[in-house]
Amino acid sequence: MEVFNTLGVPENEQIQHKMLTSAIEKAQQKIEANNYGIRKNLLEYDQVMNEQREIIYAERRRVLDGESMRDTIYSMITEYVENMTDRFASTEVDPEEWDIKGFEINLHGVIPQMELPSEEEMMEDTTEEQTDQLEQIKSLTDVKQNVQNIEVEKRNPIKEITEKIKSFVQLTYSCGYVQLYGVMRAGWLIKFTLLAVILTLINMTVKVVRFREFPFEMYAGITFASVLFMILYAAPFLGLPEIIAGSRLCLTEQILLLSMMALSVDEIFFLLSKTKAERLFPCLTLIGVAGIYAGTNYFGVYHGYLYYELTRYNSVVELTNEIIKKYPQYNYTIISTTEELYQVIEDGRHEELLDFHNKSKQDKYIIPTEYLFFYVEKNPIEYAQYHFFDGPRWLAQAKYIPNYKYSTAILSEGDDIKHSKIAEKYVDNSLEIMGKASDAYTNIKNRRILESEVYYWCQEFKKRFPNEIKVYYEDEDFICYIVKQNPEHLYDLGI
Repeated sequence: MEVFNTLGVPENEQIQHKMLTSAIEKAQQKIEANNYGIRKNLLEYDQVMNEQREIIYAERRRVLDGESMRDTIYSMITEYVENMTDRFASTEVDPEEWDIKGFEINLHGVIPQMELPSEEEMMEDTTEEQTDQLEQIKSLTDVKQNVQNIEVEKRNPIKEITEKIKSFVQLTYSCGYVQLYGVMRAGWLIKFTLLAVILTLINMTVKVVRFREFPFEMYAGITFASVLFMILYAAPFLGLPEIIAGSRLCLTEQILLLSMMALSVDEIFFLLSKTKAERLFPCLTLIGVAGIYAGTNYFGVYHGYLYYELTRYNSVVELTNEIIKKYPQYNYTIISTTEELYQVIEDGRHEELLDFHNKSKQDKYIIPTEYLFFYVEKNPIEYAQYHFFDGPRWLAQAKYIPNYKYSTAILSEGDDIKHSKIAEKYVDNSLEIMGKASDAYTNIKNRRILESEVYYWCQEFKKRFPNEIKVYYEDEDFICYIVKQNPEHLYDLGI
């Protein structure tokens, strides 16, 4: 309506146009097709309900006509009992795991508790046809009695608690230790845990007997924490709420387990202290470290070089720290990608590179700080690449890179950082549309365009004001320009 009002079309004027008429006809066809689908579904639902209605009314007519429903009802009861037996007391499940209580509750609804007549009374005056039915009822009664007997035997609170603890421990072992470290190492960790528990109890007993105090010392704290963190890791498999994500627990749990494994050695050193053997401690320590190094290499569990998500060059981080220390608070602006925003947010201003790209094309654009720092990646970095450390073989192994062989992640190692290169031909190229402004930097094409534009913008600014812009820092991958403004006469950056 706003379009018609703008064009000055009268309110009651008939509108005729081929495109408009075709659009209305297509819309009507879609609506009619949709309505037809709705009516078709309703008709199918009504047909199903009608079939059910006919079945129920047929059974109702049989009852009203006086027809015996005994066989039908008995068949229903038998089918129900069989279904409940399969559900709560299946032959495929250990009898100790049967849900007897649930079975009894559901069975009472069909076979209510009653005082049955004696076998002699039931067998009197019965026809041969009724005898088979009475025998089946008797067998069902025997099954019910056996189920009740099993339930009485099963209601052993100590046994139930023991089974729950056993199940809890087994799940913690399989979903915690084994999942993280494999079967072999999980077995060794359990042995070290039991040894640590024994040493803890011995130390605590000695403290209680000799010093009349109940301590919660290092041994107990490390052992308790290592088990607790493993339970927290396995919590989703134990039916417990996941308080902390498992990935956040792994490093802390690794340190706790290593500390716990060292408790036995620490206990030996403690017992040998204040004796002549104390002089051998440095040599024993050196031998122990060498043994750990040799053992981890032999079993293939020696640690590997780690990686981190690389989002900017290290020189950029160091340069930003230098600017923060050197220049007055909020007296400068860094024009760069989002990464520097969080580093300078409490000390200076930050202008997004994407905002600079858009605003520098306007007639009037100013940034109201005395100093401007333009960060330019001459080699735009592939954002969030997995960058692995490297070094000598004796320090760590290069063992994790093959794990990402078939992933879509961008991998780099050491000085070989994955990047593109700026060029003048990329200036004024169209950016790919992203969901958020900050996502523009994750796309290498966008990043290359933005970095190219700010670099050549600085060259153009240098032509106009050769004495006002200078190189503040430069290396092979990154360059930083600085512009000092007069706060009373700010530069128009819209060039």
